[in-house]
Order: sequence, then structure tokens, then C-alpha cells
Amino acid sequence: MAELQLTGLQKRAEKYLNRVIEFQKIPGEKIRGNFIGFDKSSADRAILQLSNAADRTTVPLMYVVTYCEEIDEAKNEAARDRNQEKDRAIAQNPSKS
Repeated sequence: MAELQLTGLQKRAEKYLNRVIEFQKIPGEKIRGNFIGFDKSSADRAILQLSNAADRTTVPLMYVVTYCEEIDEAKNEAARDRNQEKDRAIAQNPSKS
């Protein structure tokens, strides 16, 4: 049996499988779940496994990709900032390095 071809967005999302996603369905109500795969009936939906193993929901796949990319970018920016601070500290006090 031939395997389904992934869309471009699904290929981008693939690296985020098993990541925890927070999603706000309505104001004041957030859901949190693990991104476990793609909805077979809709190529642009992601499946989130909620805390109860039997509970699942779907969310827009673009949301998952954007959410994960923003978190990764924030982590990378924080790491860059820490490295720049270390470099400045070393430049100001070269004898302590």
C-alpha cells in the first residue's frame, strides 16, 4: 500500500511531533496536549492528545507550526543574549577568563 504524501506544511510540522502545545479555543479556556500526528480527514489539522489518554482534539496545523517555531526562536534568542553577555563580561574582565 502506498504511503500518503505529506504536504509542505506537514513536512514543516513533522519535527515538532510529541511536543506539548497550548491552544486557546475560546477566551479564558486553554487546552494543552501533545502533538501526535495529522488528521487523516483534513490535511491542515493536527491531532493533540490531551491529558486523558482517550481525549483528543484537532487544531489548525499552521497554529502548531507557528507556535513551535516561535518557541524555538525565543529559545535561540535567549541563548544568543546569554552568549553576548558572557562575551561582554570576558571583554571587560579579561583576567578572569
